[in-house]
Amino acid sequence: MSKKTRPAKPQAPKLPKGEAEQVRIRREIGHDFALRDDALGRKRLAAGTLEAARVYEVSNDGYAATGGIVRLRAIDALVGITSLSRQQREAGLRYREDFRCSQQADVKPMRWTERIDGGREGGGIADSVLDAGRAYA
Repeated sequence: MSKKTRPAKPQAPKLPKGEAEQVRIRREIGHDFALRDDALGRKRLAAGTLEAARVYEVSNDGYAATGGIVRLRAIDALVGITSLSRQQREAGLRYREDFRCSQQADVKPMRWTERIDGGREGGGIADSVLDAGRAYA
């Protein structure tokens, strides 16, 4: 090894780009309550919390200080609520899909109440909707 070359100092691994941006935005707007110091003294999101799962988006090239508008992207309730069982998640996903399909087809969703049988086979409610309601209940 010559005199001019020195061994490189070990560098701390960089934060993932998305996490570094979220930390910067949260510090800028004062929402630093979900930030924790790691072993290297850097601010990081508290892993595994719902607050850390929230995603802040800023218009104006990502800087709120220069007039950007901060938006909080909503968390999917079926993913964010950890107390739901697998069956509840699956029922919620089926219900969401049935509702989305009915909205695209301009069909008004039916209420989840008992109906008086009018003599029609199945009462006019799709089997998948009935199954989703039973699974949800």
